[in-house]
Amino acid sequence: MSQIYLENWLKKTEIDYYMMFILSWIPFNAWYMKTYYDYEGKIDSDRAILTRIKDEENIFRNRILNLISSNTREAQDFKYHISQLHELLEANTIPNQDKRVSFSSLKTNDNPKRQEIFQYNGKTYKFDFLINQARTSKRFRCEITKSNGNSDGLIELHYCIMEEIELHPDFQKQNANVRQKIIKGFNEINPNKPSSIIDKKSTGLKISKDLYFVNNNTLISQFLVELLYQLRCKIFHGEIDPKPAYYDVYKYAYLIIKPLLTSLN
Repeated sequence: MSQIYLENWLKKTEIDYYMMFILSWIPFNAWYMKTYYDYEGKIDSDRAILTRIKDEENIFRNRILNLISSNTREAQDFKYHISQLHELLEANTIPNQDKRVSFSSLKTNDNPKRQEIFQYNGKTYKFDFLINQARTSKRFRCEITKSNGNSDGLIELHYCIMEEIELHPDFQKQNANVRQKIIKGFNEINPNKPSSIIDKKSTGLKISKDLYFVNNNTLISQFLVELLYQLRCKIFHGEIDPKPAYYDVYKYAYLIIKPLLTSLN
């Protein structure tokens, strides 16, 4: 008998969920390009099309709504896979803390808020996002004013991110309580401010024994479409280190998108 390659063939029986997720995205991509692509209407990018899918009634979003709201065995499996994905995303930050992808922290739309003003300890804290200024300029600012009208600090930033905030000298000179207030103020005007669909048991929609989403199926469907798209972007752009924990993330992402593809026939 010639040489037997048992070990190598056994490896071939293992499912590559990274590849399965990518392959599952292809028919979804084909469907939404066929359905929504409109060059003249400027619906000519994945982002523009995904926004339409989230905001309009369509067969893909309707399939999510059906699985979220029903209690069939398929719907139970679907929600179980969501709960498993939630746990993995909470335990493993993708891709980083500022731009993480999870059900508890995800940017789904641009934050429309451009200004925040509050009083604290006799001082006024005014935060502005100067959206009409050039992107290369310092468009984010916090002006701190004393009760007599004199300035007590000016923090100007290129980006609304923790690394830049913490390095600013007018932030460093503040005590811990004021620093928290400043961080909160910048978060309020951050165009990339994330949102969450996690809710309490008393008011939320049950996904699993320990997981409840906001009681708004349409919002859940929009959030799920955005989350799957963000996971797609992270793997397509090479932002994912293919380590075991992330492998399981894409396993459940695949198991979530797979039953949604049946709506496209």
